[in-house]
Amino acid sequence: MLTPRSGDTSPVPVVISPEDVADILYTSGTTGPAKPFLNPHGNASFGRGWGAHAEAIFDQSAPLLSPLPLGTAYSASTAGVFALTTTAPIIVSAPDDVEHMAELVARHRVASVMLRPKAAMEFVRTRVGDRHDLTSVSVLGVASGALPPRYARDLLAMMPGARISTAYGGGSEAVPAHLRTVYDPDRPLNMGRAQTGTQLQITGDDGEPVPAGRLGEIWLKTAAPRRGYLDPSLDDRVFVRGWVRTGDIGRVDENGELYFFDRGDDAIRTAGQLISSLDVENVLYEYPAVREAAAFAVPSRDHGQILEAAVVLDPGPGQTPDDAAAAVRAFAAGRLAPHQVPGTIHVLDELPRDGVSDKVLKVRLRERFAGR
Repeated sequence: MLTPRSGDTSPVPVVISPEDVADILYTSGTTGPAKPFLNPHGNASFGRGWGAHAEAIFDQSAPLLSPLPLGTAYSASTAGVFALTTTAPIIVSAPDDVEHMAELVARHRVASVMLRPKAAMEFVRTRVGDRHDLTSVSVLGVASGALPPRYARDLLAMMPGARISTAYGGGSEAVPAHLRTVYDPDRPLNMGRAQTGTQLQITGDDGEPVPAGRLGEIWLKTAAPRRGYLDPSLDDRVFVRGWVRTGDIGRVDENGELYFFDRGDDAIRTAGQLISSLDVENVLYEYPAVREAAAFAVPSRDHGQILEAAVVLDPGPGQTPDDAAAAVRAFAAGRLAPHQVPGTIHVLDELPRDGVSDKVLKVRLRERFAGR
């Protein structure tokens, strides 16, 4: 055994292969308990040589701002991957202080900003652009969730020289597979094409590919050593013939672009219809007083599931929660098909969110309102 006093400074004789475990990470836990999984060295480094990843997305001429939730897979990626694949200086900040983020952008003339959807929405809601000069921003990287078109339009108006770059990776198990595109508010659920090294297919219930334009489960694949659960008994449910079953629903058009429909756990199945909770939410967000929205399903004896929604509002003067909910529902009814209109809209002070990812915990809403 080597000791600090031995004086031997030669390298430790350890051989590490691409399949050896680099670290143990956890899934986000937004649809159930977070699950630990093993991350091999070859997975962490796959396709991420100098300039191969970050330089294809971000502006290298000025600093990059990355709000950093410590102790997460994202923070490990920022500290490890971004630091090695971009020549731009990296500024990190607390993930929930948008005022400080905007101040850093203005002070350092930041060109690229990484934002989670919740923070992007807070940028708009708090109007930080009125107090800080954000005109240096050319790229907004938004990932880990859907960005409502209403907020995207307002965000681009706040930073007129910027574009929004979105990424889809199918969850922690599928990394490093990813798709990427420039966000278009008129096509908010377009995820773009599979990037170099990533294969994509849409499969039916039988596990076989379906034709372009048809909905199915999104499967992803790369040549990287795959991640695996710490409990190997869970692997067979997700890893199939080299593919990763994401559990998400989508379709691919004739040009090979993926259109995300919904997470499998969040899609609503009622009276023979499959409803995207995201389609419903995007319409609810267009109502000016809606600050946050979440569509979800509760069990129904006759119809399988019933569509409901929860909203956080900026209510009008003298308006009761019941009046506000009725106004939001009437607005949605004028813009959605009848089967997409929530049967009940609950007005809440806040939506339940995961403390790390900031994602809405729809499982909590389903539990709270089931049986009412």
